[in-house]
Amino acid sequence: MAPDSADTVDEVRTIYTQLDCEWLSAADLAKGPDSDLTGLPGVSMPIAVRLGPPVTYQTPESGEGVYPDSIRRIFPKPLQAAAFSEPDPSMRNALDERIMQLTSSPAPAPSHS
Repeated sequence: MAPDSADTVDEVRTIYTQLDCEWLSAADLAKGPDSDLTGLPGVSMPIAVRLGPPVTYQTPESGEGVYPDSIRRIFPKPLQAAAFSEPDPSMRNALDERIMQLTSSPAPAPSHS
């Protein structure tokens, strides 16, 4: 997070984190707990969220030679090594557990206003 000197949430202007998303289709949800999570499409990348206003975000550009430069441009030097590394396996496990919870739960009924 930035600034480094932030003592309270109100002082934080930027959050640096790892984004890890997977797309769970209606067909995957219908399979319930028997869903195979290994083949889900998704994306994982480092991201900087600027709390604004307005709230904005920056992600590294893809491409050979472009990705490293964008990491260096977006992330402060002390966080660059983490931005270049793969996500922590525990994060992946937590995401898989959450997906299993979703596939084991009944689908929510649509709300009517």
